[in-house]
Amino acid sequence: MKFCIVLVLSLAVCGFVSAQGTPGGYTPIQYSAKNQTLLSLYNYGCEISQIDAISQGQSSGGWVFIKVNSLGVQQVANGNNYQFYVEIVNGIKGSATLVFVVHDSPLSLLSWQLL
Repeated sequence: MKFCIVLVLSLAVCGFVSAQGTPGGYTPIQYSAKNQTLLSLYNYGCEISQIDAISQGQSSGGWVFIKVNSLGVQQVANGNNYQFYVEIVNGIKGSATLVFVVHDSPLSLLSWQLL
């Protein structure tokens, strides 16, 4: 009987943890250009990462943003981090994936990388 109770409680805890996403990781969410918050975060990340890439000599500019391949959110103590994977075409690498993380409060670009 004790075994059954422990088993049921273990399954309940595992189910709750998996529903919460990966601790410290990003939980996938659906991107929609109709969501003004996501759209403003996306536009900010695209603009600032391109400016940084040009200033660091990793791009000549003129990126064409094709589509958001995936988007994840991570809750932190003072806001949320949003991680975007965006398919782009750029002058140096041709087609590439731009990954950037934008923090929403205060608005800031935490990181970016061309893959």
